[in-house]
Amino acid sequence: MRPGRWPVAWISFGLVWFCALSPAFGEDGSSLTIRAGRGAQRHPTAFDRIYFLYIEANVGGSAGGHTALRIGDNVYHYQLFPDRVFRLVRDDWADFLHLYNRLENRTIHTLAIAVPPDGYRRLNDRLQQLRLIQKKHDQNLLALAAQRELFLARSATDEAERHVPIPALGFFAGTERVEERVIEQTQWPSENPVPYRPDPPRKEHYPAFGSSASDIYLEGLSLAWAREVIRADLPLAPESLFIPGRAGENILPLNARERANLVAFRAALLVDRSRLLESRRSDRGTTLLLLQARIKAIELSLKENRLILLDPFPANALRVAARSLQEFPEEAAGLVRQAAGNYSRWREFVIGGSTVPDERTYNMLEAVGARFEELDRGRLGYSQIIRTAQGRMIPSRSENSPIGPDVSGPAQATVAAQIYEHYLEDLRAVYGYNIIARNCTTELFRTLEAAFDGETTAALGGHLAPGERLSFIPFVSFDLVEGGYRVVAKEHLPGARERRLADASRTQNAAWLYVREANVFSAQLYNRRTEDSHFVFFTDDVFWPRPIYGSVNLLYGMARTLIGIAQSPFDEGRDLEAGLYGMLYSVPELFFFNIRKGSYGHVDR
Repeated sequence: MRPGRWPVAWISFGLVWFCALSPAFGEDGSSLTIRAGRGAQRHPTAFDRIYFLYIEANVGGSAGGHTALRIGDNVYHYQLFPDRVFRLVRDDWADFLHLYNRLENRTIHTLAIAVPPDGYRRLNDRLQQLRLIQKKHDQNLLALAAQRELFLARSATDEAERHVPIPALGFFAGTERVEERVIEQTQWPSENPVPYRPDPPRKEHYPAFGSSASDIYLEGLSLAWAREVIRADLPLAPESLFIPGRAGENILPLNARERANLVAFRAALLVDRSRLLESRRSDRGTTLLLLQARIKAIELSLKENRLILLDPFPANALRVAARSLQEFPEEAAGLVRQAAGNYSRWREFVIGGSTVPDERTYNMLEAVGARFEELDRGRLGYSQIIRTAQGRMIPSRSENSPIGPDVSGPAQATVAAQIYEHYLEDLRAVYGYNIIARNCTTELFRTLEAAFDGETTAALGGHLAPGERLSFIPFVSFDLVEGGYRVVAKEHLPGARERRLADASRTQNAAWLYVREANVFSAQLYNRRTEDSHFVFFTDDVFWPRPIYGSVNLLYGMARTLIGIAQSPFDEGRDLEAGLYGMLYSVPELFFFNIRKGSYGHVDR
């Protein structure tokens, strides 16, 4: 669970009092695999394995620790999102490990649990079903948000407010030239359209969502824009494009094979465009706009003999201050090198091979190229912010479109807003978060219960009801799973700093290494980061000195808070916030508990 920063502070306090020292699995920081944990049972070799993960605490999200299930190469875990909806998230295991274990410097403890093949399939199906239903609920929420905005715009008396965003229209320049023709082609399906009201969401049922007047209008408006953009052959907006390597003046020209593949891909897109224009699909407008934008980007690439890609970052992409890269030039250079290598490999695979690219692989090239160039821009100071987003990024740059002269009263706009708010509140009730009753750990146990219809003993070798015996606490749940389920192996994956200390101890004097690395000022294996809060001593690798170190950390946090007050007008309160969090995360250390471990801006995969 990774809620916002202030709630996390109080969540950490709520859990920290239950904490005790995590068990030590290896003193040299190496990864140990222990066969047959306590409570393990003999089992047939035909059993499959799932993995229960306990991720130790650190500052930021999951400050009270975190739990997850790994099935194959996928990791499933629950996170609290900014809209206060507690969602099931699926991550790739390699990405999850890199984020939590390396960048966030969290030690991960894993338990391998033997399950029958049928149980493995049932659990995997259950998780997929939950995600499918949840995704549809989120799509419905977005549709209701679009309906709300449309009715608000329709009821506005000020012409400047009478517009709605059209996905993929933002890739084109000169749209004002065809605006009037678009408005003439678009009409409401009825004189007095009524906002659509869906049934309340339910966790166990895939939700229906009917076609509404607003859907019909927006789809018609999008299709009208697509037709006029294509008819007028509008150019691309320069700010909507990426040229990978441009910031670092390292643009690779297209070679003969790349040009041939781009020509063939453009021809395939033109065929798709013709079919869509003749199709009767009502929702084809956005797809047509994206197809046209890609066609124009390829034509521009061939003309200039360099690869030019659409900006795939979503409007809600996370924005990080570029100074976070600029403050650590070595780490930033390593991160950019990694992104550049990833881009080069995808470029060779997608347009440098013997096959013509398809839209899915070309979209992956757009994403890795944009991530590379975005990082390089920020590192070199061409941009003050760096956008980042997880998962697949499909280009969807929106632009506002006027919606015509039909003005209605504000009553329906109010109804549309209420429908959206009620649906969001219903989602919060269905996917609610509670520090004890419904957290990342209890929801995993509920998922197991539902997957096996209460027969977890047969499937997993034991039974744990959600929340019983303090199992809502992440590290306690790990102990209970180890003692109660059919555990066949246990593994300790040390965090980045622990691994670096273990590596350094093989060639350096242990006493000198400890003195140097125990504090953030002389440490060479860790660079101070404001995101980690202000502190002096690491306390995760000591026990008896922890209250003493914590006292120093608390006093230092107080001092930096006072300095931060004076600096607030000049740094937007960043130093003040880091000082306050430094104090907050030092308090548990006075009572022999540890949360803060430091983190890293870049760690090689």
